[in-house]
Amino acid sequence: MTLWILLLTWILSFIGYIFKAYDFTVLFSFAAYLIFCYAIIRYTGINSITFVYLALFGLYGFSVPLSISLGADIGTYRQRDIQNWFNISDSLYSFVLINHLALLGMIIAYIIHYRDKPLSGYRKPDQFSTRDIRNLSYIIAVVSGIFEIINFIRTGGFNTISQGKLIYQSALSDLSPTLPSELFCYLSFILWAVSLKDFRISHILSILLVNSIFLAFNLYIGERGTLMTIFIILFLGFTYHITISKVKPLHVMALLIIYMVVASLAVYRNVFALGLGNSISYSLVSDYLKQNSKTLLFVLNPANSEFGTSCLNYRVYYEQDPLKKPLFGKTYLHFYSQLLPERINPFYDPAVTVQFRDRFFPERAEEGATGGTAYSSLLESYMNFREIGGLLLYMVFFYLLLKMEVIRYKTGNYFVRSFYLILSLMVLLFHRSSFEYVIYTLLYMCVYLGIVLLLYDNLKIWLTWENKKLKPAN
Repeated sequence: MTLWILLLTWILSFIGYIFKAYDFTVLFSFAAYLIFCYAIIRYTGINSITFVYLALFGLYGFSVPLSISLGADIGTYRQRDIQNWFNISDSLYSFVLINHLALLGMIIAYIIHYRDKPLSGYRKPDQFSTRDIRNLSYIIAVVSGIFEIINFIRTGGFNTISQGKLIYQSALSDLSPTLPSELFCYLSFILWAVSLKDFRISHILSILLVNSIFLAFNLYIGERGTLMTIFIILFLGFTYHITISKVKPLHVMALLIIYMVVASLAVYRNVFALGLGNSISYSLVSDYLKQNSKTLLFVLNPANSEFGTSCLNYRVYYEQDPLKKPLFGKTYLHFYSQLLPERINPFYDPAVTVQFRDRFFPERAEEGATGGTAYSSLLESYMNFREIGGLLLYMVFFYLLLKMEVIRYKTGNYFVRSFYLILSLMVLLFHRSSFEYVIYTLLYMCVYLGIVLLLYDNLKIWLTWENKKLKPAN
């Protein structure tokens, strides 16, 4: 019954699109999305990479169209990038259509996959040494902290970081090479989560402590993405062997609190973007909010955060590129040029996101190497295959995620568990990044995991051999 209601709601929205009934189209499309969320929660639970992926799809895909339909403030400053930002133009209709087709793609993947319904309940993990994996996670955390300190010194230290997130991260990006402190931090939390057999406050305090150097730097600059990524890793790791298929008030309350914290960090960063302080200060943010009480309410709307940039990038490209010739998959094959650093990469070509920024937002390039408006998976699918690209891309990727859920419930192997949590990074990156960035991040994480496990195993073998040599012969 749920499936038939879902399909009927989707069709009604599509009919509204044909007759250019914007509000009708958006509201019924969003209703279809909510029904689909309910189906996925019953199928994989809220503690799954599939649901996290779907939740982020809603934030990136519906925040701006819904805000325009409801007459919400989505920032007049965006009109410097696109004059029709508030208007129901062809570019907005195109974005609504590709988002709606992407939703259909995921529904089709769900229908195809439904006969392989994952197991529910608790599955005992395979036996492995949780102590070894936990110790390894601590070692990786220490390495991450050392990498971050080295990067910090190379960028110019406090003089650079005190200028805020954009300046500091641009300085990091300009380093060649940049030590992978962020990916090692994620890997540390992933292996720590894999080692869990039960939840103890002392355990979580220990992993936060050993990662305190990296976390301190990111809190200092108000980096939200890193903190959210770690939270998702921990949440999925804690609940890996169970299915949470019922949403309780406690879950909703926790989500709202987290979102409020994330929004507050946005204000914290905006203080410096507005030039209100020369150094980072939480008291400065508090004073700013007292004088501008509407600011926090403004940033609580996801359309006014990075979630709105997906629609922004799409509409800017749609309106400013008159030819709009399809690339037929060219950008999806571009990742080969990014696998090695520029200095040692004979195939190097500027990243897709950099090329897009330099062409459509050239003024952002002047802000630093990381200046820009991120990217959009919907935009990339449109660039390659037009609106139908959204259906194809999201159908394939969503089907692969559902397959991974089945594998998750069929094995407790810690390699599978580690890979599942690594995939959570890809899910968080997917909607706002280029395909090449998602792919090479996945490859790097798998390579780092393999190298770390290999070195650790060899170290254990060597230590065992040395201990045997030291023991007196009987």
